[in-house]
Amino acid sequence: MFCGQCGKNLPDDVRFCQSCGRPTAPTPIPASFTNAAAAVAPALSSSPALGTANHEQLVEHYRGSSDEEILRLATSVEDFTEDAKNVLTEEMRRRGLGANDLAPHLTQHTTTTNTTQPLKKGQKWLGISPILWAVMLVVLLGILRATSGETAEQRLTAFEKHFDAENDRLDKEMSAVSLSDDVFESRLPSLLEAATMHRALTTYCEATKALINEQAAFLASEHITLAPVAVSQHRAALNSCDAGIALWGFLATPATPSERSHLGPWRDNYVEKLTAYRDAANAQKKVDADFDAYKVKGNR
Repeated sequence: MFCGQCGKNLPDDVRFCQSCGRPTAPTPIPASFTNAAAAVAPALSSSPALGTANHEQLVEHYRGSSDEEILRLATSVEDFTEDAKNVLTEEMRRRGLGANDLAPHLTQHTTTTNTTQPLKKGQKWLGISPILWAVMLVVLLGILRATSGETAEQRLTAFEKHFDAENDRLDKEMSAVSLSDDVFESRLPSLLEAATMHRALTTYCEATKALINEQAAFLASEHITLAPVAVSQHRAALNSCDAGIALWGFLATPATPSERSHLGPWRDNYVEKLTAYRDAANAQKKVDADFDAYKVKGNR
């Protein structure tokens, strides 16, 4: 079924056009009863144009409508004629329908309008254009950032203090269980010493890697690129960790006295791992010195 006034396609069981408000019954309806938009006028109180045929027809149709139909029409009367508005208002008053009855229909009408008719380019929402909304949002974000109480520089400084403190703590814990360098010159570490060092160094290296990953995540969130000398320092520290774990894991593996002799594959393997560890440790010391000089110059 189509509306005879505006041409909208309607369900067969409706009595009023959902677009323009015109009754769909065959009884002639005045042409002035046209077009609905998106507002409500339940409080209109001007006197109806009594005594006219058009007015009587409207009264007859509204009185034959259900409360649900009356309330639905009341949400879309902005462009109704004054006579139609007045008759509808009078009918609502007669039935005792007020703002509380109308509220759910207003919410449904607004939701339907927003979901079935999305904003087009340049269309205003709440009287403000999308471009102005975007500008207001950018300004608001800037204000929130400025008043958050902590600048990007302050966040970076706080994280650097945290990073350095954690690094120092890990170094002290490792130093407390480390064997002195002269052990390698005088004797081979015992299996117990090697196992203790292997566990301690593994824990230290895992914590160091986690700290480096934490730093990488923080810098990424702040859109900061790590300096090349700092990248080299991280790489040198991880290389030293891997070489140390390999050395102490090897020493913690049981071997017979003959296997530990100065000749043979075991001794060659030990020397190879010890050399790799010392090279990695020396490389780390050099990179640490370069990084310290870099920071002294005021760089990060």
